Amino acid sequence: MDIYLPTQAEILKACREIRSTWSSRELFKRAGVPEPTGWMPPGTERPLTAGTRSLRRMTGED
Repeated sequence: MDIYLPTQAEILKACREIRSTWSSRELFKRAGVPEPTGWMPPGTERPLTAGTRSLRRMTGED
């Protein structure tokens, strides 16, 4: 039985494809940055200003 081992390039391509489907909120949540504390009314979203450096690193933007 052969085991499929993807190359680094294949893994990177697949990760970029998956991340391209994420919303900015999802990307922020997956960046590992804790969300700002404090109460917000239901149905509103917090500004995504914290952690922008790590978000750029995840998306490959410099």
